[in-house]
Amino acid sequence: MPKNSNFEDDIAMACIIVIGVFGLISNGLSLYLTRTKSRFRNAFGILCSSFLICNLQAIFVLLTWCTIVLSFKSPILSSPELFLARFVGLLVNGAWFGSILVHFFIAVNRFCAFVYAIKYNQLWSAFIALSIGICSWIFGLLFSIQHLYEECSFVFNEKSNYVFSYQNSFHGKICSYADIVATIGIVTGMACIDFVTLIKIIAYRKAVRRNTTLSTSDSINEREILFFKQSCILGLLYISCSVVFNTAQYLSVDKWFLFASSTITWILTQSLDGLAFLIFNRKIICKTSFSTSTVIPVRHLNWIQSDSWKILRQENLTLKNRYRPLVMPTLVFTVIVSGHYGAFEEANDTVFNMFRKLFGSSGSLLRLLNCLE
Repeated sequence: MPKNSNFEDDIAMACIIVIGVFGLISNGLSLYLTRTKSRFRNAFGILCSSFLICNLQAIFVLLTWCTIVLSFKSPILSSPELFLARFVGLLVNGAWFGSILVHFFIAVNRFCAFVYAIKYNQLWSAFIALSIGICSWIFGLLFSIQHLYEECSFVFNEKSNYVFSYQNSFHGKICSYADIVATIGIVTGMACIDFVTLIKIIAYRKAVRRNTTLSTSDSINEREILFFKQSCILGLLYISCSVVFNTAQYLSVDKWFLFASSTITWILTQSLDGLAFLIFNRKIICKTSFSTSTVIPVRHLNWIQSDSWKILRQENLTLKNRYRPLVMPTLVFTVIVSGHYGAFEEANDTVFNMFRKLFGSSGSLLRLLNCLE
């Protein structure tokens, strides 16, 4: 195949950079949400974090390596003789299989959430979800480890068509067929599980309409429905990508068509994976963006001498501020030791309840204060 011009290389590199940066941003923001929001501190959130990490690995390696190859234009960088080129193939292909495998387990997770709701916490603990995420990533790398061998390598732009390609050897064809079968098998299993889950949900809702005596506590959580919709959309995304991967090469051999249907589709799929997650959880983003921020007062004693008395007058009118001689020294000491002046109101309530327990009732405390006065 003839060598590409510099202008063609620049166009291909620009497309990869734009989509790659978009993918890093979308998956990075999604990963930030899963690790900081309490809504995702569960098995489903851990699984989402797992496929987002796989996506980030694949996109980052694809973006970096493709840019290097197209910038330096050295034939050795696209040669299976270079170990680094073969190692890149391992990383990107391993991350791809790790991501779709996690999506498969997310489909299983949603199935269990609806069909085995009572036993869900036992079936899907945080430890189990974390173990599945790690094992999926390891499995993806082990499944692709044969790419380290020269005859089984998976390298970029070897034929000057801007795509990752297998070797034309016997072992290379076996690797190609194995990847196709594994991809189709995983996404088909994912689709079947989502379809069965959907049937269960539809049947349940029909039963609810017929049985008006069913309590509201037995109804399906809307958040679980949202998670299921997200799982279905992301699964459909990978199914579509797999169809394009496995059919494009039989439709045309034009390098730009192959580039669009292979490299661009690959990066775009894992980029849209993160974007779809953001879209389904946009309410959390809006709530975070427009929520009222909490201002923590400056740490100095003047704050205690001024604002503390205002808080005491507002929070403790029932005792007419008669408990200050006992509570205030303890309260100030507690706040200073903890170093958290923003928690003054909470400390105030805590200390006052402590004195109530010590003296039995508000009346006993008032009598003690009368003696002190």
